Amino acid sequence: MSNTKYVSMLSGGRDSTAMTLMLLEKGEPLDYIVFCDTGLEHDLMYKYIDKLDAFFQRKYKKKITRLYPARDFETYAKEPRTKGEHVGKTRGTPAVLDMCFWRREAKQRPYEKWIKEQGLKVNEVIQYNGFVYGEHKRVQAMPSYVKAPLYDWKLKEIDVQRYLEFNEMENPLYKDFTRTGCACCPKQTIDDLFILFDRYKEKWSFMKRIERELNKDGNRTGIYPRWHIKYFIEDMEKMFKKKQKQSTFEFPKEEVRDCFCKI
Repeated sequence: MSNTKYVSMLSGGRDSTAMTLMLLEKGEPLDYIVFCDTGLEHDLMYKYIDKLDAFFQRKYKKKITRLYPARDFETYAKEPRTKGEHVGKTRGTPAVLDMCFWRREAKQRPYEKWIKEQGLKVNEVIQYNGFVYGEHKRVQAMPSYVKAPLYDWKLKEIDVQRYLEFNEMENPLYKDFTRTGCACCPKQTIDDLFILFDRYKEKWSFMKRIERELNKDGNRTGIYPRWHIKYFIEDMEKMFKKKQKQSTFEFPKEEVRDCFCKI
């Protein structure tokens, strides 16, 4: 086992950040810290990753390895399918009630490619994932080469949050959003999408353009033609403008989903 490599998967969210910091503090074996750049991150996320990178290098001599997808999201989303029941249709936006295809293309595949470039196999590398105590199903489903230190240390979400706040290392995006990840993630709740519409105009405009092009002239070319499970952008904007004028207006309640969501 002396040749075993250890990799911390850093997304920039609370759990993976706290996990990485604790691994370093505790002196646990750690060879690489990997951040997979989806190309759809908030500008604040990139600044936060830069901050973490500088800190890790200064205190622990560890640099963040940044990986990138082979194609950008827009190119991939607009490419027509060449096989299966949806031949000829573009991929469209990621599905809400299924595992995210962009997570696969922007995180899983670049990581697997990078592992091969190191002359290793995925199952020869110990991969640390930021699952907290309470995420029993996720942990039970992990392959043997994936470890969940926060779970093993019995740390819950509130513990992680307090730890980062105490160390003044929490991601500033949590001031606005309930979760981090791709700025345009279709698994966001309607409340988070409102924040995007209200305060992050550039990202909202990008989503609006992509959806409009996927539905040009009423021709819904995408397998998944919209960013939300129920509403098109124009429908959401009507609600959002009402919210801006009437602060007491409440959106329909929704569950918080993530990239792994599959029903």
